[in-house]
Amino acid sequence: MKDAGKSVSFFDKKDIFIGIDVHKKRWVVTVRTYDLELKTVSMSPNAEALEKFLVSNYKGALFHIVYECCFSGFWIYDYFHQRGYDIIVTSTNRIYRDGSIVKTDKIDSRKLAFQHSRGLLREVKVPKMKIREYRSMFRIYDKEKMREGQILRQIRCILEC
Repeated sequence: MKDAGKSVSFFDKKDIFIGIDVHKKRWVVTVRTYDLELKTVSMSPNAEALEKFLVSNYKGALFHIVYECCFSGFWIYDYFHQRGYDIIVTSTNRIYRDGSIVKTDKIDSRKLAFQHSRGLLREVKVPKMKIREYRSMFRIYDKEKMREGQILRQIRCILEC
């Protein structure tokens, strides 16, 4: 006999695989188990909204999240990793292609979720936050040095002409 106070979710302790196709204006998210695709949704690019969606619809599940390396960096990884979720970042060239010419965001997120459920994706090593901060500073420094050289060449050209 079950307790009336405790409600057990169908997804309790089940592995759920989430593939996210990340873009600036929207994310396409596919949710699946090992055997079955449960849902594909398009949503605003907001990690908090995604977490709320997952927790409210799949209570008690063990989430395994994957997304491609992209322009947005590793903030999505940081958000979910700090909250204790299993998340990996994979390189675009490590996703197995099926030879199809058609490529949409929905298909990409489905491929990510499916291949992650089968263990086919290899993760990219995510650098520690300190290393990413140093890289950012060095990029700014290099850009400014390059700009300084451009300015000096422009001044030299003006003076010689």
